[in-house]
Amino acid sequence: MGINQQYQQLCKRWIEKAEQYNEVIQTSSDCKKRCEALIDKFFTLYVVYNALYNEVNAIQERKRDRDPGIPTDNGSNGSLEEKKAVKNVISFFLERGEKLFSKISEDADARISMTRIEEIMEEGIITGKNRYGDLRICYHASGKYEKRGDNNLKYKFSQKDEPDIYVEGILEFIYHIRCNLFHGKKEINAIQEAILSPSVILLERIVNIVYDELTIRF
Repeated sequence: MGINQQYQQLCKRWIEKAEQYNEVIQTSSDCKKRCEALIDKFFTLYVVYNALYNEVNAIQERKRDRDPGIPTDNGSNGSLEEKKAVKNVISFFLERGEKLFSKISEDADARISMTRIEEIMEEGIITGKNRYGDLRICYHASGKYEKRGDNNLKYKFSQKDEPDIYVEGILEFIYHIRCNLFHGKKEINAIQEAILSPSVILLERIVNIVYDELTIRF
C-alpha cells in the first residue's frame, strides 16, 4: 500500500509551492534574493521528502511486522531520522530491483548537480576552504563540527563506480544541508548559493522519484 489520495494531494501542493521560487532563482541578478529563494525552495521540498521517507519507513515497518526474521536497525550508527532519510530510501528501491542512483542520473540537470557537489567537496575538504570561504557540512547534534563526517562524504562522492555508496553520499549530503538550515545560523552569501543550487535540483529530483514510486507502483 502506497500513499493515499489525500496524502498525494498534500505532496502535490507542496511540490507546486516549491516551483514558485524558480523564477527568482533562474532570473534574479541579486545573489541575496537567489539564495533566499533557494533556501525557501529547499525547505518546501524537504516537507515533501520528509512525508515520503516516513511513508517508506512505515511500509518497511509493516513488512518487518509480517516477517519477524527481518533484522531491525535501531539507528545506532546514526540518528533514526537520518536512517529514514538515507538508508531506508536506498533499500526501498533495492528491494524493488531498482538503483536510485540510476534513476537520479537519468536527468541531465541532476548529473550536472552531482558533478558540482563533487567539485565543491573536493576543493573545500582538502584545503579546509574553497574559493568562497570556509566549508563545513557535517555537524554533531551538539553543534560540534565533525571533520571525519565531511571526509566520509568526500570519499562517497569519489565512488561513482560504486553507485550504492555514491547515492548514499548524495542523500547524506542533502540530510546535512537540511540540518544546517534548520538548526544552524547561516549567512546569506555566495557559498550558500553554490551549495544550495545543486542540492535543490537533486532534492527535487529525488522527491519526484520517490513520489512516483509510492503512487505509480502501488
